Amino acid sequence: MQRIQMVARTMGIVVAVVVLGPGGLLEAGDATTAGSRPLATAIQGVWEPTVTIRDCASGAVLVSFLSMDTYISDGSYVGVGAPEPHTPGFGRWQYVSGREFTARYQFFTYDPGGIPNGRLRVSARITLAPDGTSFTATDRAETLDLDGNPTFPFVVCGTRKAKRLY
Repeated sequence: MQRIQMVARTMGIVVAVVVLGPGGLLEAGDATTAGSRPLATAIQGVWEPTVTIRDCASGAVLVSFLSMDTYISDGSYVGVGAPEPHTPGFGRWQYVSGREFTARYQFFTYDPGGIPNGRLRVSARITLAPDGTSFTATDRAETLDLDGNPTFPFVVCGTRKAKRLY
């Protein structure tokens, strides 16, 4: 949320004007910070998560890899995972409260020959560390075909542990 504050002195009286972003309301927690950023915007920037994908039922690790996440000031998300092929994911994030955020984004998936064969649609719950330099996330992903129909395994679970890069 963009917030501009202007202060002027007129005839010995201090006048303060606050211009707020969309919605026009200050959210609870705006004055509290993670590091030096207001909490509602503290996730903005570039992050390097280690992603661990698990079987939801058994908890068994299926794969672990590095990725790159970017949380943009307008609520947009762009990410890319290290496994081949390196495909971008796009979506949206939002502030929930305290140090909690959510994100929803989607990646295309490919067969071993590099032909698109589906989508991975992720819903994430993100908890920012008090100092704003790391986060942990719990992810749930649906595997879909290119038309958006569920495929096997329909749901996979994951966790991310990230450090801030920029």
